[in-house]
Amino acid sequence: MDTETVIRKAVTAYAASDLETVLGLCTDDIHYCIRSTPDCGPYCADCHGKAAFVDALSKYVEDWTFGAFELIDLIVSGNRAATRQRVEFINRRTGAPLQTQNALFWTVEDGKITEILEFQDTATISAARS
Repeated sequence: MDTETVIRKAVTAYAASDLETVLGLCTDDIHYCIRSTPDCGPYCADCHGKAAFVDALSKYVEDWTFGAFELIDLIVSGNRAATRQRVEFINRRTGAPLQTQNALFWTVEDGKITEILEFQDTATISAARS
């Protein structure tokens, strides 16, 4: 699979909460890194491997119910891609909605995702956690 196909499949699977498909598109030693400020709580991550990737994603599930996920932009250059998504969550404690956007930078080798670097709207997330 080419880079664009892999990323589109991963985004579609993530939007459908299909973690099995997402993990199937990743290498065993996937590098996942979320760049955010400490006031965003436990959402910072810099990990390697599928188990650590799942653990990082599960930190969101502790605080948020998944609402919607929409791909806004996809830019591909060789084995690298950048995406921008609109994301909606509901705070499990307060019931408050969170609507935000994030940017992900992807690396794909031999049809598998080897790295995801994520940047978040830390101000919106911090305010919504309160």
